Parts: sequence; structure tokens; C-alpha cells
Amino acid sequence: MVAYTGNSIKLQKPQPSQDSSNKTNSKSN
Repeated sequence: MVAYTGNSIKLQKPQPSQDSSNKTNSKSN
């Protein structure tokens, strides 16, 4: 589980940037 959590954090790090873009897109839409 610890290894999975570490991987999740690494995957979540680059996600926020995309999530922000998605949120803006959703608002614009």
C-alpha cells in the first residue's frame, strides 16, 4: 500500500495542472 500511495502522489502531482485546466474549461463551457 505504501508503494501504491507513493505512486499515487507522483501521478497526482502532474494531474493538478490538468485538473485546473479542466476546471477552467468546465467554467468556460
